[in-house]
Amino acid sequence: MSTAWAYSLIDDYTPHASRENILPKERVSLDFLRKIVYNKFQPFVFAARKDLAVWKATLDREASTTLSFMSGSGSSLVYVYESAEKREADYHRFSAIGGIQVFRADPVYHEE
Repeated sequence: MSTAWAYSLIDDYTPHASRENILPKERVSLDFLRKIVYNKFQPFVFAARKDLAVWKATLDREASTTLSFMSGSGSSLVYVYESAEKREADYHRFSAIGGIQVFRADPVYHEE
């Protein structure tokens, strides 16, 4: 999806990211993240690209986590895990699926 197209659909864009906004590890949980993580592009992109909505729904049913969201303007789906073990299990399972690329990353925390 074109980033310019996605931004053209949102009229209240204000960037909020900064190093000061990164929370310490002790204050981050899936429950907390579920309350604050939202991608305004997701409804527009999924309406335009039904295949992405189907992929997300399918992976959501199979994933060992309850937090997922679309990154940016539709370039990727992000799944957040409570443990490295669950992440690794899904990484290997999802890597075996044809038609998608699967990547994994370690979290970055602000050290107090």
